[in-house]
Amino acid sequence: MKPFTRSRPDRSAACVRTALASGLLGIALTFSSPVHTADNSIAALTPQRLFDWAEAAHPHLLPSRQSNIAYPPYVYRYYPETQSYLAVDGNNVLFLGPATGHQILPVGKMSDFACLVSSETCSASPLANRTWEPGRKIASGEADIEDLSAGLADNGDAHVIFVRMANGRPVLHAVQGSPGPTAGASSFGPVVAIDGGLSPLGAPRLAVAPNGDAVVVWRASAACNATTYKTSGSCNYLHFARYSSATGSWGGVVRGPDSPADPGSIVLSSRGDLAFLMTGWTRRGTSLHDAHETVAWQASGSATIRQRLFSDVRLSKLTLAIDGAGDWILAAEASQNATKDIVVYRGTSASVGPQEVLDTRGAEAGLGSVARGLRGETLVIWRQNNGTRPANYAASSATSQGPFQVQELAFRLTGGLTKAVVTDYGAMYAYEFSTRQVQRMSEGVWSSVEALPTSLADGASYNNTFTRNGQLLTVKDFQGFCHKGLWSAYDPEFAGMVRPMNSSGGSDNWVLKFNTCTKGIGEQAPLVSTSGVGLQLMRNSFDTLPSPAEPNGDLRTGIRNLWGVFFR
Repeated sequence: MKPFTRSRPDRSAACVRTALASGLLGIALTFSSPVHTADNSIAALTPQRLFDWAEAAHPHLLPSRQSNIAYPPYVYRYYPETQSYLAVDGNNVLFLGPATGHQILPVGKMSDFACLVSSETCSASPLANRTWEPGRKIASGEADIEDLSAGLADNGDAHVIFVRMANGRPVLHAVQGSPGPTAGASSFGPVVAIDGGLSPLGAPRLAVAPNGDAVVVWRASAACNATTYKTSGSCNYLHFARYSSATGSWGGVVRGPDSPADPGSIVLSSRGDLAFLMTGWTRRGTSLHDAHETVAWQASGSATIRQRLFSDVRLSKLTLAIDGAGDWILAAEASQNATKDIVVYRGTSASVGPQEVLDTRGAEAGLGSVARGLRGETLVIWRQNNGTRPANYAASSATSQGPFQVQELAFRLTGGLTKAVVTDYGAMYAYEFSTRQVQRMSEGVWSSVEALPTSLADGASYNNTFTRNGQLLTVKDFQGFCHKGLWSAYDPEFAGMVRPMNSSGGSDNWVLKFNTCTKGIGEQAPLVSTSGVGLQLMRNSFDTLPSPAEPNGDLRTGIRNLWGVFFR
């Protein structure tokens, strides 16, 4: 291994700068003026903590755990699998490897990553000092936009997919968006068809990895082959298309397993490891026998899709989560032993482990939420009677394959609106929206119950979305029968409300900058990334969005337009 030194210049490095900024520690290059931290935070953020976080967040570039090497003025780590170096020189974060033409590429300042590495090194919430950009038209036309879905990379870049009729058939479309380097520079690229002529029979599923890679899974009809239950005619298969943030393009369509139903939830790591839920068949000879819940997974770089079909147990409320190394967990309710148990199955790129029963009280249990951090920390929340009253329970594990610790949470369950959060720096949160309460676990100990602010959303008229690190962005989608765009932001690490919901305040309290009654505002939950960038999608019949100057907009008959509003 060579020491970390400057190599002979290579002209190819400039070509990969944009792709690398998206895939590796891209916050500083994406936003020219980070607003959520200050230079004095580097006193708490050490190279050790930065490198540990980077390995968990970007395993596709930094695939192994390495030790620090001092080579003044650098402190660095070397990754032989990718022949890459990650280094710190004072306050500068640097990367060198084949992707940069073996040139040292600055990827930002230490202070730019403080809020991503740990809340302890962050001087302000990543949701602070942000506002909504002007709305951008994503797609226009007369056909309805259906099965809309979107996701954000950690740097705020967006993937949007939807189905729309074209040339007499439903076509799966995709478009990429960017918050832009400066205020007012957000944009969306061209809309492209990505289904290869294989029309979706139902709702496609989208997953976006932290580094901006993406995958879409959908069910489509295609000619049967000899490996299926029929040798002729048409069969229903799941199909896949992957987006590479390195190339900025979608790959070709790949046929997956046959299935009688649309795919369920789907998760994707930055390495490219994929896991998803589907319906699988048990067979007798060439005849169908029965349909069962199934988890399927595909390791990064592999063409093989493995499956675990649950013909031995009846599962419901199946939920998936994945970490940065591609290890995944499936949590579910299992109808067995004359009751419902909370069970998990833990999988790697090669296999899936046995069923583990988390609840031990014997009473019927109901799954609430599951979360897994980039480093494998896992949290599962469920409700169950403790012998006296309904209660919330949490099972936590410090590693992807480590033992679970089960504890009763202090807050009482009333409506079941629970949310598990595992941050990139290992903290765990259990939210209970019905009673506006939250508890935090740190180093294996749960805090006392903390009351959430009364201005925090708690009802069906609110759309809530979390960053991986526990910050909450809320848009109130209607007030009475009138769609609004009232919003708020909450961060448990920074004294609660970053932005209270205030209907009597100024224009910045509304997504479209004024108190409006507009069809389509907030009809879908907003999205928010770990960097604090958010996105609100809306479908409506406006060719020009309403504004404070034109509050009625130009509502038209017969058009169906899709809009995106970035929060930056």
